[in-house]
Amino acid sequence: MGGLLALALVRAHTSLLACWQFLFLVEAIPTLMMAVLSILFLPSFPFSASFLRPGETAIAQARLNCDHKPQSHGGMSGWQGFKAVISDPHAWMFMLIYASFNVGVATISYFLPTLIKNLGFSSINAQGLTVAPYVVGWLLVVLQAWHSDRTRDRGWHVIASCTTSFVGYVILATCVQKSVGAAYFALFLVVGGNYSLFPLVMSWAANVFSPTSKRGVGTAFIVSISNCVAIASPQVYCDPEDDSERTRDLGCMPVLVVLHCVGSSYAALRVE
Repeated sequence: MGGLLALALVRAHTSLLACWQFLFLVEAIPTLMMAVLSILFLPSFPFSASFLRPGETAIAQARLNCDHKPQSHGGMSGWQGFKAVISDPHAWMFMLIYASFNVGVATISYFLPTLIKNLGFSSINAQGLTVAPYVVGWLLVVLQAWHSDRTRDRGWHVIASCTTSFVGYVILATCVQKSVGAAYFALFLVVGGNYSLFPLVMSWAANVFSPTSKRGVGTAFIVSISNCVAIASPQVYCDPEDDSERTRDLGCMPVLVVLHCVGSSYAALRVE
């Protein structure tokens, strides 16, 4: 949606707001509204959902109990959940996985229009061409999440997404000067591989952490620290016009780190 909105609003401006300010408002207002609605109306558990009938509540709760460890609810206070998380090596493994691929996600989000523009397209056309990779990325997110639930597997699906993204980075690093088509195709792989990791990793963590207090604290622990690590994202992109920067291939590093972290984490969790 961002590329379409940018394409539509690129010429919208008034004496008070420039086009980029319009874009920020149009993207921010629905997000803030959805956040408020989620706080007000999203139930915490199936049994607290007023719109479910008793039979539907029982089915939803049974599915949750089947998907999580025993003693999924109760048993810890928030502070006890925090101490359980920071003393659990799985929490640190998940944080490392999430932080690693989050650098790649943030980098491609920041610089996708610039990367496409550097392939020889105008700024306006580059904004429009960002739509297709994100559509494919969305489809891959849905496919991976659905198939992961259907097969009741997380680790191998995470590795598959990492491998997809890694192949995209390799193509970008080796073919960007040779073929515009290959480079643009590689962006589909990078976007799809990176973004499909979000539901896989977080659902994997939710399956591992229990009871509820530990699961909630663990989710916040993983996301908050990993988002801070994403501050490194602007340093990953290499400006070809700046001779002082020699990090063109650094974009592959997050994926290499993810592959290593996922492998070790998967082995540890499978043993358990």
